[in-house]
Amino acid sequence: MKIKKIKILSFLLFIALCIAIFSVCVQECHKETAHNECPIVKDELAAKPLEPFGLPQFDPPREGEPTATITTSKGTVLLKFLPEHAPLAVENFIALAKDGYYNGCPFHRVIPDFMIQGGDPTGTGSGGKSSFGKPFKTEISWSTFHFTGAVSMANSGPNTNGSQFFIVVANPKATDGDVANDYLRKTGGVQDDAMRAAIVATYVAVGGAPWLDGCHTIFAQVFAGLDVADQIASVRTDANDCPTDPIIIEKIEISNYTKPADASDSDKEAEEYV
Repeated sequence: MKIKKIKILSFLLFIALCIAIFSVCVQECHKETAHNECPIVKDELAAKPLEPFGLPQFDPPREGEPTATITTSKGTVLLKFLPEHAPLAVENFIALAKDGYYNGCPFHRVIPDFMIQGGDPTGTGSGGKSSFGKPFKTEISWSTFHFTGAVSMANSGPNTNGSQFFIVVANPKATDGDVANDYLRKTGGVQDDAMRAAIVATYVAVGGAPWLDGCHTIFAQVFAGLDVADQIASVRTDANDCPTDPIIIEKIEISNYTKPADASDSDKEAEEYV
């Protein structure tokens, strides 16, 4: 009887071991499949021209819609807003700009091939208030992404948006699945495989900071003057990433967009960030 119990126990242990091995095998196979999808995207990119795949932030401004002109000590940067994807952030930025809140604010944090950050009147990175008088919620849209030229709200955690913002200035880089894996880690972010491939391809084409997606509110996109943002990103900084020679936001003006009379001028503006 005792021997029979030992045999039964041994059999049950054998079954449990088989199940465990099978589970590990399934998990490892799934990882390998996900990993192998990335080179396929790269191969497709090499075979055809790169373009922004019709993502909304790359659409040119529409006639009559509000745009922002940021005048800095290095030149001007023009923004188109994305109110359908971040209505509170757009409302906040426009209100602060119209009140002159940003006038005289420095770009207090500048990191080459990443971003330039401003909007804090104290210049310390710990100041600034929203136009609502209190922090407002993080607005996440899985139709906009931190591609180069994206304008996003800086924060100190979820739902802490105030006045600070940053412009992504990352240069295009070849990827070996890192961007795709970033999206695979998102919870409920980009479900569609074709859309995910398009997003990854756009990151490869124009550069960006995909690890920020899902954490920060993207409310605008640079449509002209990205070269000025690049110049700011390349200035000399101290150990805290603060420019040694201050880069100042002289003013931010909000105006309704008027399409240039010469269509070719509009095309040039579009090409500037593509």
